[in-house]
Amino acid sequence: MKSRLVVVFSLALYMVGSLGAIGQDISSHPLKLIPDHQVARERFQSDLLTAHPSVALAFKARGVDTAEGRSEISVEREGDFFFIRIASKSEAELESPGDYVIRRDVKTSFVSDIKVILGEGGSRYILLRPKGQQTSMDIVVEGRKLYSAVRLNIPMYYLLARPLETIGDLAGTKVDWASVLSAPASKPE
Repeated sequence: MKSRLVVVFSLALYMVGSLGAIGQDISSHPLKLIPDHQVARERFQSDLLTAHPSVALAFKARGVDTAEGRSEISVEREGDFFFIRIASKSEAELESPGDYVIRRDVKTSFVSDIKVILGEGGSRYILLRPKGQQTSMDIVVEGRKLYSAVRLNIPMYYLLARPLETIGDLAGTKVDWASVLSAPASKPE
């Protein structure tokens, strides 16, 4: 029994150490500038992200204050899917940088994708999809994919409880985050 605990503990330390050492220096990562709702995602993981759909759909919208700021959490059903929104603002039409929109299938309860807003109004975002034990990432600006099917070597579920810049660290040099965050938005005609 004791040897099993040592193996499990060692594996956990290895995973945490591996994630911390991936990619660039986190303190200088451009995604570090985007507000992050990590504490709220962690706090409500069992209520919303891993719970049976009937439990998640019964969740009452609420706001929580954390050291990261105020997070508004809500759930909305649309057909065969429901959407978990962890955001800075309560109005669904006002997507802000750092907001997460997590789409789950009502029947299978699987997370289909995760949208992470990078720019005001939601026109600049990351879209994460599960690909077995990896994650596939698209980056969209003003309806145009700047990056498509970038592979992240970690299951998508693990990214829900990690800081936002972990995504950038895992992408490494496959994505030029400074240009993604500064890419010009199209002008209205």
